[in-house]
Amino acid sequence: FPTRRSSDLLLLTFPALADFPIYQGNTKDYGCDVTYNSTDNEYLVVWLESDSSQMKRLLAMRVDHLGQTGTVFTISDYAEGLPSVAYNPQKNEYIVVFASGIAPDIGIYSQRLSSTGNKIGGTTLLIPISNIPTVLYNSKAGNYLVVGAERDTSYTSGGYDIHLYSRKIDTAGQPINATQTIYNFHSNQLYDLRYSIAYAPVISSETPSGRYLITLDDPGSFRIDRKSVV
Repeated sequence: FPTRRSSDLLLLTFPALADFPIYQGNTKDYGCDVTYNSTDNEYLVVWLESDSSQMKRLLAMRVDHLGQTGTVFTISDYAEGLPSVAYNPQKNEYIVVFASGIAPDIGIYSQRLSSTGNKIGGTTLLIPISNIPTVLYNSKAGNYLVVGAERDTSYTSGGYDIHLYSRKIDTAGQPINATQTIYNFHSNQLYDLRYSIAYAPVISSETPSGRYLITLDDPGSFRIDRKSVV
């Protein structure tokens, strides 16, 4: 998986524990995510290129199973926050979700990519006025779940109300249902929210398409909470 050291993105391979940069730029790139392509036996890495402007370029690179890197390509010129990427083995393609901070189009967007990194269609707004997205592929339902957070603009009682949302997305990158509220809490900063989500293909009468578990750190209550999503 990739991590960051100085201005380099690194790939750590196990068990040899050898590391080497997969990309070296002139800026302090950050916010990387990676997914594995089980059909082509390679990875897709996405990250943000940092510069002096608010909007960043969302970059990507294919990396084979031996760590050999491909060519860097641009997914979007208008991204911010932390991107997320998921692989769809049934269609052998990717979906990347990212936040855009350009008014009036602030929100979380999706962009589909072919297995070779070519864009499929354009971007789609998924969750308005939200950031810090995560996307997962549901192998039973054949769709995606996108999660993101929104901070109210009004400042009350020493902080902001922050809402964690989810939305189901079809394989064309289009929303299936309305946005669902997962959690609400109060904090000074949007990025005080730390959460993680996993999908399990566990089928039951209650969860015919599997289930998700979200864990989150609520700084207002000083505790780790968990939420189940079906």
